[in-house]
Amino acid sequence: MNKFYIIVYLILFTRIVEGQKYIPFNLIYGEWYCEYFTKYGFFSSHGNDYVKEEVKYFCQGDTVINDTIYKKLYYIGYAQPTMAPPENISGYFGAIRNDTVNKRVWLKTPYQYGILFDFNLKIGDTYAYSCSSPADTIQSIDSVLYCNKYHKRFNGRKVFIIEGIGSRFGLIPNLCLTSKSYLLCYSEKNNLSCDSCETPTVINRIEAQGLLIFPNPTNGFLKIQSYEIISSIDLIDLTGRLLCRYSNINATEAEILTDQKGILFLRIMISNEIFIKKVVIE
Repeated sequence: MNKFYIIVYLILFTRIVEGQKYIPFNLIYGEWYCEYFTKYGFFSSHGNDYVKEEVKYFCQGDTVINDTIYKKLYYIGYAQPTMAPPENISGYFGAIRNDTVNKRVWLKTPYQYGILFDFNLKIGDTYAYSCSSPADTIQSIDSVLYCNKYHKRFNGRKVFIIEGIGSRFGLIPNLCLTSKSYLLCYSEKNNLSCDSCETPTVINRIEAQGLLIFPNPTNGFLKIQSYEIISSIDLIDLTGRLLCRYSNINATEAEILTDQKGILFLRIMISNEIFIKKVVIE
């Protein structure tokens, strides 16, 4: 056997061996960045409004429950209601722990207690991932290299979960008829091999987009906010036709009221730079 095939064999063998090791959650340095879109709000309360929330989960400190040590799980981020400006949010979420012997992760919050993830699965086992859909079936098991470690991955038709990281639907999945969630990024504070994630905040979101428009969708009223002076705003339809122009605004805030319906675009001039934003008017 030549050296090339020996090297390939060793790489594959190493991956298989590493992939068989159970990787528990890194509850000391792990950081989970998740997005939620729910009615009423998952972390905040906004009546019947739909709310988009982005948070970072992290652990800090210990707590003892029934003589068992848990890590305290916190979150920090922002909430963006449909009908209101965004707000920063943070707080204590619950207690979490690894059950390494049984390859499980347990979660206790003021509202629930039970298994958050069960990684003791095999092909053909069922896995519940949504409160509004039947349980998925594990169809294959492989491994992925992330943060310089091989993590076992369990693949279903719509969901996959990864040891030490969680679900594609977030650290705390929330999938019902009026809600959805996603894992945006996972990182570890002491591991340069992981992706670098930025803590979601209102300021980061505004800086990334250049400006803030709400509510969207709307019944005709729009408010536009920016850190810099807004010169003008054009309302444009899908064909590019100019419907209305607001000129000489010269302020960091502006309001628009229109009786136009459907998908429209705002062409906003800020510091000699043009921003195009889609809006939905119902």
